[in-house]
Amino acid sequence: MVSLVLDPSVVAGWYIGDESSPYTQSARAVVAANGAAVPCLWPYEITNLFLMAERRGRISADDVSLALESLGAMPIDVRPAMAAPSAAGLARIAREHGLSSYDASYLELAIRSRSMLATLDQALRDAAARAGVPLFVA
Repeated sequence: MVSLVLDPSVVAGWYIGDESSPYTQSARAVVAANGAAVPCLWPYEITNLFLMAERRGRISADDVSLALESLGAMPIDVRPAMAAPSAAGLARIAREHGLSSYDASYLELAIRSRSMLATLDQALRDAAARAGVPLFVA
């Protein structure tokens, strides 16, 4: 059983200085010690997060490489893609909570694995509260 589902908004604070906070650093310590789960779209989202930060001059290309290498060493379990019937459930969650399918995938995984959700995304936090998913608290 996984105890924490991690979304990219939290990871940004691990590597992009002005996004760091006690919350992001506390989540990092928990992930380092206990691991976390993420949906299969994680590699694409996290890579895009860092590339956009690089393009905006917030971090360097070297910082991107170091961040991705560092994340690769973290105990983060990328869960496989869902089967087609589960995609209908994902659409239901996204529609019910007004989320993108990307954000809904984090909520769906937290529901399915009965895990806490670590996110800084307010819409996702609100959706988790409505769905009865506990939020990670620093």
